[in-house]
Amino acid sequence: MSKRANTRAKLAAGSTAALASLVALIAVGNAQVAVTTAKASYVGSAGCIKCHASMAAAHAKGPHGGLIAPLPESMRGCESCHGPGSLHANGDKAGIINPGKVSVQESDGACLVCHGANAGPSAPPKAQKLVQQSWMRGRHPRKEVGCVTCHSEHKGGEKQLKKPKSELCYSCHSGMVGAAGEFQHAAVQKGNCLDCHDAHASGRPSLVKGGVDATCRKCHDVAKPAMDKAHGGLVGTTTRCVSCHSPHIKDKATHGLPPNAHKPYADRSCGQCHAPATAAKTAPLKAPVTELCGKCHAAGKIDALSASHPPVKQKLCTTCHTPHASRQVSPPLFKAKADFVCLSCHKQVDAALQKKFQHAPVEAGNCTSCHYGHKSSIEKLLIKSPMDLCQGCHPNQRKFTHPVGIKEVNGRKVVIVDPRNKKQLTCASCHDVHGGPHEYISQADWRRDLCVQCHKGGMDQ
Repeated sequence: MSKRANTRAKLAAGSTAALASLVALIAVGNAQVAVTTAKASYVGSAGCIKCHASMAAAHAKGPHGGLIAPLPESMRGCESCHGPGSLHANGDKAGIINPGKVSVQESDGACLVCHGANAGPSAPPKAQKLVQQSWMRGRHPRKEVGCVTCHSEHKGGEKQLKKPKSELCYSCHSGMVGAAGEFQHAAVQKGNCLDCHDAHASGRPSLVKGGVDATCRKCHDVAKPAMDKAHGGLVGTTTRCVSCHSPHIKDKATHGLPPNAHKPYADRSCGQCHAPATAAKTAPLKAPVTELCGKCHAAGKIDALSASHPPVKQKLCTTCHTPHASRQVSPPLFKAKADFVCLSCHKQVDAALQKKFQHAPVEAGNCTSCHYGHKSSIEKLLIKSPMDLCQGCHPNQRKFTHPVGIKEVNGRKVVIVDPRNKKQLTCASCHDVHGGPHEYISQADWRRDLCVQCHKGGMDQ
């Protein structure tokens, strides 16, 4: 089961009841049990202090401590994050929400009641507001990094961080620190990750604050003669800095060239694609992209296949690929991580990331686990037939669950038909392949609602 927050739909309301119905997944041995606080009532922080005096004292000294009085009951003190505490106070140790023991999305849900962009009018006006969609789409929550991973409500330094900023970032991103023989970007050397990145959400790859090149030009003046000379007079306003340079570390021998380079670029054979530079400091292409790429990269008989990606049909290769160099290994020369490139066009899949449950490849951003990027003989650019594709990861489901696809009956192959549309019944007939609001990414509640869509006269049909 995906760990998407089961409270996301309630965040926009910002109501005093938002926390009362949070479901906490409390670890018990190797299992997880659902514990609801819906029947509990608020008892006030005074009851909490009797057992948790040291935590209460730290809370009072922090930025949240001064926000108790003017807030509605559900947003005051301890119970603002832990939920109503009457069950816990009466001896039920599991009858409270522990943000450190639930999924990242669940614990983030408690924080976003106040810190979400759609928080209600009762939320503290000075609370930093995050756009939930940008936050949930970002790499941090999808990699199980949430608010309480970096922040401590009960103790902490600046912004209640558990460690100094640079130390905190490098505890996960140790690969960004240069090794012997490598040159470090000044911001990396000083540990100023937040000069370029937003730790919470930006809606851009790698959580970059603004456009990548605009961020670079805040410190690097491309108008300086030395900069102009070093780049052959081609550093104009549209030049993409990271096409050549690593923004973190680089090997001096390669001058920071990303590891995966287009061959003409790696060979410095710019003239293979570009005409001589103009006075406007641009190097025009010798031919349109629609013609240029095909000279080396035969597109194949695209029209003969039943499914092809629109940019491929239109020969607009640079929609997804960079013509120079990339840090992405697969797909090759991609402009950014695959999911960011794909989601820039496929908004409906982006919307699925906001659902309660996601298909594992979608949650991990691995679009190419199921789809080809260029062309396929199968609809939706699938790499295999729908049934074979699903069975590749779920080999046992076809053996003992609901009949799907083609089944052998008395020596004959029989197509299992979906009575709703008279088409072959496949996994996608019952499941949302990207994400949805129901458990097991079912298209409706699998306990009954999904079944009765076909079995209208009872489960014997």
